[in-house]
Amino acid sequence: MRILWLSHEPGLAGAELCLVEAARGLQAKGHQVRAVVPARAGLADRLAAAGVSVSVVDYAWWVGTDARRAVRHRLRRLRRNIRASKKLLRLVREVQPDLVVTNTLAICSGAFASRCARIPHVWYVHELFGKEGHNLFFDFGESMSLRLMNRLSDQIVVNSNAVRRQLQDWIPPEKLRVVYNAVEVPPVSRPIKRTDHRFRLIHVGRLSPSKRQEDAITALSLLAKKDLDVSLALVGEESPEYGAFLRNLARDLGVAERVEFIAFTEDPFSAVAASDVALMCSRGEAFGRVTIEAMKLGKPVIGAKSGGTAELIQDGWNGFLYQLANAEDLAAKIEVLYGDRRLLMSMGRQAQEWSQRTLNLETYASDLINVFQEAIDHHAGRKEKMAHSLGS
Repeated sequence: MRILWLSHEPGLAGAELCLVEAARGLQAKGHQVRAVVPARAGLADRLAAAGVSVSVVDYAWWVGTDARRAVRHRLRRLRRNIRASKKLLRLVREVQPDLVVTNTLAICSGAFASRCARIPHVWYVHELFGKEGHNLFFDFGESMSLRLMNRLSDQIVVNSNAVRRQLQDWIPPEKLRVVYNAVEVPPVSRPIKRTDHRFRLIHVGRLSPSKRQEDAITALSLLAKKDLDVSLALVGEESPEYGAFLRNLARDLGVAERVEFIAFTEDPFSAVAASDVALMCSRGEAFGRVTIEAMKLGKPVIGAKSGGTAELIQDGWNGFLYQLANAEDLAAKIEVLYGDRRLLMSMGRQAQEWSQRTLNLETYASDLINVFQEAIDHHAGRKEKMAHSLGS
């Protein structure tokens, strides 16, 4: 199987790491993957190291964070995507793949190029949109765009049931397939040495309002009032305003010396390995890669009961779920593990065993192959039906 796979970002965030893992798993099974990126950066280098050929095409997103974006701005992006679709069409004809995969709902050029080339197309959706997720809004409206996604796809892969539910009003159920990511975690070669005996919490993810790190700081303050020896590390790139808000909140609640802000790093694993419990406070994770990374490092996760997080945490077994935006509930769940280290260790072991058994490269690649073959078969059946109707 020859696969042409399009990424919306040139960096190495969650969806891009999934692409790298998928390419490695598929190639190990004898399939060929060629990638397309909007610019050369970390993703292109990582793919090249995995033996994947990479092309660069300058396409634009068809989503943004401003629902009221000016019409002229939307039209400018549309013109850019029309030019990109033509370039992609030439690339498709050159490569002659068995199918094209668009790695996100944020771009559409590959879908249009696939339709023009009469090649099967799979949309792989890693995101929640609208206010439920990352405040992503379609340039030309939600309903029209999602109906187009349906028309321009032979199958649509989603990374959680939370994403499937968000799409089910526009996409028929037989076209939606849930495939959980593999999430590879490298060995921790240089673990951080702990210099204190504090119970250490960690939250990995961009510091932004949608991630709700404020809940973690507020919960920490409630635990500090009970004289519990707890600290918190917040790892991730900062949204400037929200970063300042979190620092002020920690100071106002009297826990500033207990909160450590760690800049974004592509290797947060050492910090996670040195912690006791990982937190996931986000209001709407589509999947939750960092949740699985923590589990694979043997850490129980306490996460908000929302989005994909609620599918990964089996409450009371490999972690705890708490009510979204309820810092009191979060603090109570942390306190349980603080006071019961045997439960802490058993939850960590169960999290590690489950995640390694369930979310691995072999299973991930096999699931994707099944979906891709369904897409190819569906496309062939549609072409045969169309030819038959024209012949009659």
